[in-house]
Amino acid sequence: MERSVEVRKAIFALLRSLGAKPGMTVSICAVGIFLIPSGFGHGELTEALLSLLRGEVMGSAPGTNSLMLLEAL
Repeated sequence: MERSVEVRKAIFALLRSLGAKPGMTVSICAVGIFLIPSGFGHGELTEALLSLLRGEVMGSAPGTNSLMLLEAL
């Protein structure tokens, strides 16, 4: 499996475990706190989160260091 796909799947699994629903915000720092110990690097997580933003799965939450889930997982 391509590493970028693996990182995205890990992010989705994390969001599901947190009970994320559309409109819910998730701290970017929390993503790192949970996934960096699993072996994912800062750069990989950043690229995956930017990919989710471009794909309109997530949006930025203005004035925060968080992302907002835009569609159901």
